[in-house]
Amino acid sequence: MSKHKLKNPLIKWIMRIIGITLITYILLNGGMFIYLAKQLWGQLQIITGAEKITKVLEKQETPDSLKRKLRLVSKIRNFATDSLHLKETQNYTTFYDQNGKPVLWVVEAALPYKLEAYTWNYPIFGDFSYKGFFNHHDALEEKQRLKEKNLDVRVRTVEAWSTLGFFKDPVLSGILDRSPGRLAELLTHEITHATVFIKDSMRFNENLATFVGREGAKSFLRSIYGRNSKQLINYENWLRDKDKFYGHFMLGVKELDSLYNSFSQSTSDSIKSARKKACINSIVQAADTLSFYHTERFDFLTDFQPNNARLMQFLKYHGNQPELQTKYTKQFDNDLPAMIRYYKEKYE
Repeated sequence: MSKHKLKNPLIKWIMRIIGITLITYILLNGGMFIYLAKQLWGQLQIITGAEKITKVLEKQETPDSLKRKLRLVSKIRNFATDSLHLKETQNYTTFYDQNGKPVLWVVEAALPYKLEAYTWNYPIFGDFSYKGFFNHHDALEEKQRLKEKNLDVRVRTVEAWSTLGFFKDPVLSGILDRSPGRLAELLTHEITHATVFIKDSMRFNENLATFVGREGAKSFLRSIYGRNSKQLINYENWLRDKDKFYGHFMLGVKELDSLYNSFSQSTSDSIKSARKKACINSIVQAADTLSFYHTERFDFLTDFQPNNARLMQFLKYHGNQPELQTKYTKQFDNDLPAMIRYYKEKYE
């Protein structure tokens, strides 16, 4: 009897502590709490609106073209887990029809005269250099708020994302128009995030996922279609185009970084702005000398006006590629599963 009486006050005391802690967090981090609640609601809407791929394939009214693409998704997913030994999850076993509309927007920002990304701190996950929104208006409000802080800001739509295994990430209909190679790269990239995640190391996380996505896609295409297949050849041509594009702008980023480092405390913002604009224009104009296999995919360069937030993306996704390529070749002897296993054991 006495033991039972002791438990109730203890439970009440623990609940009070939890309640006080929660209220204190909300009061101190009200904006983040509201934001996370909105994100959770948006994520749940996507999840509950998704349908199992097996059921979509069973429906007679499902177009054959969609069935072929979803079967390809399943092959990519199985290859990523069975052959590359990425983490087995329920990701990409469901399908969400976007009806041709974007569902997620990402806001990115950077300092105006320094190649340094603005970051947001999230509970548990640490610092991220982007902030996602399921509501476009909310994304534009965040953009305006950051511009008022004199930051370079960018808003972009997102085709796929990883919730790091916390939710069952669906296949979004918008990615299914990709070629087999680009689709394999995207899905393998996101599955890598669910396999290896290092807190407060966004640049490394994205670079590793980019590298594994590309090499994994080539391995998948060789396995399914053959080494001399048009699917592999087309994808390798696409990669060569991307490497030219990224290589050019990575050199440009270094040039811009040197310019920023040359500024002194006495350099006025008007002079900084003018020199920054001239440098970026020069980098973009020099891109006219590049020759691409798929020229139509780079038509946007005629109106390309990147700011620091856009240029930081080159570093975020590709700044560590030479280092990873060297490790892949020398340390792992071009064995991608061995490389993945190494990082899984080190950081999982």
